[in-house]
Amino acid sequence: HRKMTSALLSSIALVLVLCTAWTSAAQSDYTALSEDIRELIREKTCGPILVRLSWHDAGTFDSKSGTGGPRGAMRFSAGESTHGANNGLDIARSLLEPLKKKYSSVTYADLWSLAAIVAVEEMGGPKISWRPGRTDATSAKDSVEEYEKSR
Repeated sequence: HRKMTSALLSSIALVLVLCTAWTSAAQSDYTALSEDIRELIREKTCGPILVRLSWHDAGTFDSKSGTGGPRGAMRFSAGESTHGANNGLDIARSLLEPLKKKYSSVTYADLWSLAAIVAVEEMGGPKISWRPGRTDATSAKDSVEEYEKSR
């Protein structure tokens, strides 16, 4: 019985170490990504459009139906990317695409929201707390209807 308990405790300790290492690696990726976003903003002076991209991605949330919200649906050629209010946001998406390729495990929704908070800070705004975990839409079918068309 003691051997089983000892083996179980050893297994739990190993899982905790692995989880801690994974979390640290993930955190270091986001720290590096934040620095790359900062560099992009300084180089391209693109802070405002990155905030707008995140705003429009999150602004689709509908509390009645529970649909929409930040999930990177504008990256598809159909759906939300064609909404009139999103004109010009292809510029922000193309600015961030090299970072998405570099940090491929980061979702578009997380990338866009992180880009916005880094932009706010870089433009002299307050430090905003942020955490990862947003999931991406899987296709343009996940897009919400354009506001004008749904009225």
